[in-house]
Amino acid sequence: MLPCLPLSARSLLASIWRIAPFLRWSPAVSLAALGVTCTPPGTSGRCDDDDDCRARGQVCDALTHECVEDSIDYDATQTEPEATFTGKWLPFFRGRICTVDGTFQAGAALPIRMEPCVHPCITASNGDAHVFHLRTCRGATCEGLSTQWFLADGTNCPADAFERFDAERCTYPVAVAGRHPPFEHNGRPIVGRFELEIPFLTNEDAGQIAGFSVDAASEACAEECDRHESPDRCHKACFIRERAEAYAQFDDRVMVFDMQTDGPAPPADCEDNQAACPCVDVGF
Repeated sequence: MLPCLPLSARSLLASIWRIAPFLRWSPAVSLAALGVTCTPPGTSGRCDDDDDCRARGQVCDALTHECVEDSIDYDATQTEPEATFTGKWLPFFRGRICTVDGTFQAGAALPIRMEPCVHPCITASNGDAHVFHLRTCRGATCEGLSTQWFLADGTNCPADAFERFDAERCTYPVAVAGRHPPFEHNGRPIVGRFELEIPFLTNEDAGQIAGFSVDAASEACAEECDRHESPDRCHKACFIRERAEAYAQFDDRVMVFDMQTDGPAPPADCEDNQAACPCVDVGF
């Protein structure tokens, strides 16, 4: 059987097998010389469509059938923005993440507070701000995302309101606290490492997340979540993960924690606990 060869290649191989006894070289060598190979999509950068590109932030070049970096502007969450707007959903682009410093007690929950940097022309408040935390663990290694989206109004905003304007101009009108639930497996604390990403998202992504409905779920998310014990939350988590993984991951948006048996117990929350929840800049 030749399951991964096109019909023309199968015919060629069959012909080589018929004449192989009369030749001094092997059919395998002949195929290699003729460039007949079985490289599955996604291997060595080969692709037929975007889904074959396994690395984040990559798309399939229709001409070369190779995975290439997508032409995304990571220095802005929206190009050519409106100067004045109302009721616009914005993501956490840059700002402060306030949580424990590096190491915490295995099995404990991880509190976190997210404070996005907002341009002075924009008004926002905690009343219409949301956070979502998700994670997966494999053995002693856990990976997770923390995302935030909030409703905002803008008045006479400059062109760089959603770009990397001078950090000294940042305002912090939104501060939402939450937590990643206890790091346990079957009731036992997980001792290991947790990598937390604050992913890049666009204004459009924030609007889609805010207005998400299960009807908009991808086939992959539907297959993963339809039989889940909490299908609605699973669908939203899957959608957020898909949006985040459409973009490249950056080291300055990843925080690493050690979960140790003798690590310090984190506070119950980071609402106002500045001493136990020092803030770090993310995305600058």
